[in-house]
Amino acid sequence: MTNAKELMSAATTAEDSHLESMVRTSMLQQPVGTRQLWLRETELALDGYGGERNRALGDRVRDAIQRVSAGLGAG
Repeated sequence: MTNAKELMSAATTAEDSHLESMVRTSMLQQPVGTRQLWLRETELALDGYGGERNRALGDRVRDAIQRVSAGLGAG
C-alpha cells in the first residue's frame, strides 16, 4: 500500500499516468469501507508537508487522487 510520503516522492519525477496508477493500486487494496478513511488520512498527510515545492507536489497528488476517485466512484 502506498502512503502519502511515497506519493510525494513519486510526484517529483513520475508522469501523471504513473502517479494515477499508484493511487489506483493503493485505493483498490483498501477494503471498500475504508477507502474514504485512506483518502482523509492521505489528505491530512499531504497538508503536513510545508514549503512551496511540497505544496505543488501535493497538488499533483491531489489531482491524481481526484481523477482516480471519480473513476472508481469513491470521491
